[in-house]
Amino acid sequence: MVGSDVTAGFSLGLTALLYPMIPQTFTPAEDRGEFIVIVKGPEGANYDSMEQSMLQLEAKLLPHLGQGVLKYL
Repeated sequence: MVGSDVTAGFSLGLTALLYPMIPQTFTPAEDRGEFIVIVKGPEGANYDSMEQSMLQLEAKLLPHLGQGVLKYL
């Protein structure tokens, strides 16, 4: 019983010492704020209809460029 108490105390103390070293986010700082958009068109969509869809998406995103929301598009 004494051995398990010592082990538990050691584990708790080690956890308390190492906890500040663990990153507090799930993603590294250099990856935050970035995302990739993958667009999938309906089955059988041709190039012209996909291009039209991408132009509509771009038109919705362009107003945010340079406003602190998007850095590049």
